[in-house]
Amino acid sequence: PVFKMPKKILIVDDDPVVVKLLESRLHTHGYAVSSAANGLDGLEKARNEKPDLIIADYLMPRMDGFAFYKELKKDKHISKIPVLILTERLQMEESFRALGIEVFVTKPFMMEGLLARIGVLISARESDEAPAELRAQSHKKVLVGGTIGFVVQDMVLQLQSRGCKTMQAATGMALLTSAMENDPDIIILEASMADAPAHKVIKIL
Repeated sequence: PVFKMPKKILIVDDDPVVVKLLESRLHTHGYAVSSAANGLDGLEKARNEKPDLIIADYLMPRMDGFAFYKELKKDKHISKIPVLILTERLQMEESFRALGIEVFVTKPFMMEGLLARIGVLISARESDEAPAELRAQSHKKVLVGGTIGFVVQDMVLQLQSRGCKTMQAATGMALLTSAMENDPDIIILEASMADAPAHKVIKIL
């Protein structure tokens, strides 16, 4: 049989309890794990180790999750590594997306749900790194409309892991604008959008 190297995950978090919990569960699921206690050390480890995924806390000493993410994306050698942000603050979806962070989990989190997101993120990265001719076969455009951030986020991750190009909209007007500009192959929308019910949006479409 062909031996596959375990996927590498870097945990950047100053809470030793969280780090120990994540390390234990990730090791159990076959991942190779390393950790750093702050954003600065996390950047150095990311550059040296080139992990397949980074899990970073939002509130950290020396460099918080936002600053860590921005610095990571500036470095072309590590900018493609997917990052999953852990945060204790709710209702921050728009702030995260404004920065470019699409994947975040609020504390306390369910471990099984976190493991599922990790698997999807790593699969999506593998899909992005596949030969162009393979990726081109499945790059359908899907527009997802909904107001429940974590539901839309999980749906987008699942679609991306299957090679789809995704777009998101949180309101009916935004969805209509995106549909006209991007000509998606399919639209998935919540029954009650933020500013219009789905049947009105569909009628306009």
